[in-house]
Amino acid sequence: MKFDYQTMTLIKPKINNIEYINDTLPNSKYEMSLFKKNHRTLLMKKDDLYETIISKLPIQNRKNYCESLIFRTQQDLTNPECQIQKKELKKLLKAAEIELKNLDNILNH
Repeated sequence: MKFDYQTMTLIKPKINNIEYINDTLPNSKYEMSLFKKNHRTLLMKKDDLYETIISKLPIQNRKNYCESLIFRTQQDLTNPECQIQKKELKKLLKAAEIELKNLDNILNH
C-alpha cells in the first residue's frame, strides 16, 4: 500500500488482481515511513516473501506472519547444520522480532 502525499489518499495494492484494503491511515512516523516508496525494513531485506507479499497486507496479518516466523526460526535454531546457517537464522529472528515490535507499536497507537 502506498500513500499519495499530493491527494493525501492511500493507494491500494493489487496482488493477483485482488485488492487488499487497510482501513487506517498512517498516524505515526514509523507507519508513515512504511508508505514511502523506497523504505525497506530489516525483515524485508532478509525475507523476500515478506517484502513482496506480506508487507502489503493489513497490519494484523503482518503481525501474525512475524509471530509464526519467530516460532519457526526458533525451532530451526535448535538444530542448525552449520555456524553460517545459525548466524543467518539469528539475524532473521532478530529482524522478525524488531518488525513485530514495530507492528505492535502501530496497533497500540
